[in-house]
Amino acid sequence: MKTSVTRAPIEPELINMAELRVLLGNCSRNWIYDQLRRDPAFPRPLKLNAFSNAWKISEIRAYIDSLPRHNLNGLAAPDWHAAAVRSSGAA
Repeated sequence: MKTSVTRAPIEPELINMAELRVLLGNCSRNWIYDQLRRDPAFPRPLKLNAFSNAWKISEIRAYIDSLPRHNLNGLAAPDWHAAAVRSSGAA
């Protein structure tokens, strides 16, 4: 009798530029490069090889969590971060 082992899906630790753009709300590549130049708190990419960069998803999530939340007429703004994570499948 064989027993099957159920394994939880492995969550990626690194994301590429396309995944980063989705996670940050479909922002442009230029916006990301502007953030890298202007915001010292914005996570820096890892150089994987001569042609590839990747970001640690944990650093991106920490950065997003550090951003101030806006208050609209006394109501908390929607949690766009959670929605972006769900829609990207990056969670």
